[in-house]
Amino acid sequence: MWSSPITASVPSVDQALRVRANRDFADRASYERFLQDLVRYRNQTRAARFAQDQQALRPLPAQPLAPCRELQVSVSRFSTIQGLGNTSSVPSRLIGTTLLVRIRSEHLEGYVGAKPVVTLPRLHGRAQHAINYRHLIWSLVRKPGAFAAYRYPDDLFPTLAFRRAYDQLMRARTGRADREYVRVLHLAATLSETEVETALRRYGRSEHGTDCRCSARTGSSDRRPAGCDRAYQFPALRSVVTIAEVRPCLIARRELTAMLRELRLPTMATSCSQIALKASKENLTHEGFLYELARLECEERAQRRIERHLTQSKLPREKTFRTFQWERFSPALQLQIERLRSGAFVTHAHNVIAVGAPGVGKSHLAAALGHELIRA
Repeated sequence: MWSSPITASVPSVDQALRVRANRDFADRASYERFLQDLVRYRNQTRAARFAQDQQALRPLPAQPLAPCRELQVSVSRFSTIQGLGNTSSVPSRLIGTTLLVRIRSEHLEGYVGAKPVVTLPRLHGRAQHAINYRHLIWSLVRKPGAFAAYRYPDDLFPTLAFRRAYDQLMRARTGRADREYVRVLHLAATLSETEVETALRRYGRSEHGTDCRCSARTGSSDRRPAGCDRAYQFPALRSVVTIAEVRPCLIARRELTAMLRELRLPTMATSCSQIALKASKENLTHEGFLYELARLECEERAQRRIERHLTQSKLPREKTFRTFQWERFSPALQLQIERLRSGAFVTHAHNVIAVGAPGVGKSHLAAALGHELIRA
């Protein structure tokens, strides 16, 4: 399900969505077709004025425009890059490297030479930041004391469970809170964030059981510091969240991934951990968890099917209804083309013949209809 991100800041689109009475679309392609139809409809009343302005326009440049903007950036010693006034983290192995960053509409692509090394979300506006703790963890393991003075500390807590664990470590006042938390973060980055979070939640809810750990270390419960019942719920997270505790779940997850791939469900295999974490956060039922996995698999299969059929059809990728010049056709022909877009003529096995002088758009129309039928 795709929800429109448009708000009242674009009145025409917002009004059209209100008339539609629903902001949800089956997929992103449906939403794009909705916008294309809206633009074409609104441009019908501007054809005369556009024809006047077109006479004053200069011809397009002979060289094609670059599909994206490119920047040369250096990775700082903090494993971050600066671009368009924003800060993004990259893997620490790239520290000191110069990256070629290609700025796309929704993401950034980082290259070392011709080799892609990282893909990052694009931040809109200025003075924004996107920090991924997995990019920084290896530097923090070497220097855990840097955790307390990190500029963006909130980004080092993947979920609320991690934040609560760190707060409990700080209340314990052992002087090793930062070091212990970095160990937990390292487990989440190298093993499984989902399983580590589950362990943190389980021990965070425990009201007992931690006392015996504290007693075992101190030798007697009488020697525990005041407030041990709560402060020592995470006295040494290397003992609470251990590799031995997480590994069985990790092995099961790997076996599940292998079985899903064997059943030719690659999207479910790659998304299983992420959806499991989402299910844990949102308290999804088992049916809800399975629904999310199946939905992602169906969407990815549909996208692969469309791409495969477009490749096999050898249709010109640029000849779609997005670039179709509707103003060159009469209203009656536009109505007929709209009927053809529904694909009913294929269902009823009717032939379609396009007749006209050279250059009026017959080939473009046929290719655009092919694109619509493939994406239907």
